Amino acid sequence: MSPAFIISITLEPWRVRHLRAVSRAHLTEWGLAALTDTMEVLVSEIAGNAVRHTCSDRITLSLSVADGVVRLEVDDNTEGHPQLRHPGPEEESGRGLLIVDALATDWGTSEDGSATWCTLAA
Repeated sequence: MSPAFIISITLEPWRVRHLRAVSRAHLTEWGLAALTDTMEVLVSEIAGNAVRHTCSDRITLSLSVADGVVRLEVDDNTEGHPQLRHPGPEEESGRGLLIVDALATDWGTSEDGSATWCTLAA
């Protein structure tokens, strides 16, 4: 059986820090400590966006490993596809998915857009 972890949280912004910590702990437990720094950034960007933009009162994060791939998924139960933006140098936000695109092996959304996922090669 492949390792997997699922957690559902309420939307207080400080909870993203908790998601980073539990993701780090699980990757370390699974022998994938080399991925923890990158995964923490991915969790911050994807979960942080979910906390800021959802209409729901909870988000769910899942982390799994299968066939040499670590998959992170954050479901916020809000339909709509996040868009990769290219903000100008004076804009203070809008770079989250650029960071995900640069760090992840692959990323995307569920068909209805309620979940955003990314992968890293293990």
